[in-house]
Amino acid sequence: MKKVQKALLVLLRAGLWESRIEDLSCFPMSAGEWKNLYLLSRQQTVTGIVFQGIQYLPEHFLPAEELLVRWMAETDAIERKNMQMNKVLDLLVQWFTESGVQPVLQKGQGIASLYENPLLRECGDIDFYFDSRQMFEKAFSLIRQCGLREKVQADQSVTYAWKGVEVEHHTCLLDLHNPFLQRYAKELEQQYGYNHMRLEGGLDVRIPSPVLNLLLQSLHILKHALGWGIGLRQLCDMARSCYKLHDEVESEEMKYP
Repeated sequence: MKKVQKALLVLLRAGLWESRIEDLSCFPMSAGEWKNLYLLSRQQTVTGIVFQGIQYLPEHFLPAEELLVRWMAETDAIERKNMQMNKVLDLLVQWFTESGVQPVLQKGQGIASLYENPLLRECGDIDFYFDSRQMFEKAFSLIRQCGLREKVQADQSVTYAWKGVEVEHHTCLLDLHNPFLQRYAKELEQQYGYNHMRLEGGLDVRIPSPVLNLLLQSLHILKHALGWGIGLRQLCDMARSCYKLHDEVESEEMKYP
């Protein structure tokens, strides 16, 4: 498996940065090794990015046609799911905006926009943050009026399905359980504020500013590290974010005073 893991990382780097293969020493691989690599990429939710990396392999190192077609079909499904996610996001933001509600898009498609090919990043759900209790309650009232089956989580977040896509509403931007740090987190929100991202439908949605974006992802990774473990997709997200946002963030800003 060490050879398979090495090949996975080599192809992932090539796909993530859309660059040539750095190290071909783990190729060629047997049919069994390729199958394990495919399954591992799916487990780590980086199937599309790794497939992009395969495009940079010399032809004589490619996997068997049967697996390659299967991989291509899976990547196509990821792209289609992203396009559906973008449509739902457009509709939701339009609905909220027309109702006087201004959500903040957390992670998800906001981070995908930092990729060379956003459609290759596997999407999950849509996470919205509302920066006041009044705005959160108004959004909650709207989804209830539509008869959606919402579920209130232990942390007071609300989840529901909209046109087949899972949506979550949050009352906290930065996932901090320490009550002594929550006030500090709110001060950071007020200090750094939000940027805007243009959606495919032409509307703008608020997203965390670069400093808040990086903090949000760092806390998310820490949470995973202490719980279910960190996946390669989270690390890819952070790598792309650091690459695209490094000119907008001073290193000193990321240090806790």
